[in-house]
Amino acid sequence: LMDETLLRLSAMAGKERWADKTPQNFMHLKFIRHAFPEAIILFLFRHPFQILASYKYAKGGGHNTSRYHPMVYALYWRNAVRKYLQAAKADDAVVMIQYEEMLIDIDKTINKLSIALGTSIKKPDIGSMGSNTSFQGSGRKSITPTEKWICRLITQKEMGAIGYAWDSEKPRLVDVPELIVQTARFLFFQVSRIVTSKNSRQRIFSMIRQTIFKR
Repeated sequence: LMDETLLRLSAMAGKERWADKTPQNFMHLKFIRHAFPEAIILFLFRHPFQILASYKYAKGGGHNTSRYHPMVYALYWRNAVRKYLQAAKADDAVVMIQYEEMLIDIDKTINKLSIALGTSIKKPDIGSMGSNTSFQGSGRKSITPTEKWICRLITQKEMGAIGYAWDSEKPRLVDVPELIVQTARFLFFQVSRIVTSKNSRQRIFSMIRQTIFKR
């Protein structure tokens, strides 16, 4: 039903194929491959320090900083990389793109995608696409050295596996009060979701199983 519906919409838009961009799809690759055996699976990664900074300071547009905790998002990022590494070993239709690579050499990225998709891709006019950034108009912010240290402890192996470097930051006592506040705020927010929403409860427990208990 999904394939039929989206193929019809694609045809109405003058396109020959459709794509789905749902971040949590990486947790369901076996199901997706079974349902869509000819699908191209594309992973888009960004340096985890930048991911954490984005979620820490994101506001508006459905964002809620109460969702943020450095340990949780580091575990989530690590799980995504592990899923990619596992899938790429057994599936030639799994492709990885790095955000930083796109910024440095968009032509290289386009060529890589064109080969993977078996088509030609026209270079987009980046300036016409607008901006989707957590730091618009306020300047880029960074996470604390302690948050970097936590992230590095969790993701260092996976960062190295896909070519990311890291800062050798050490935890600082001065960052502890902020970390305590983050932890309390995060736990209150998530417990509230578990208590008040069956859908959120299922998603949270599924995330815990996938991120912590599955390798």
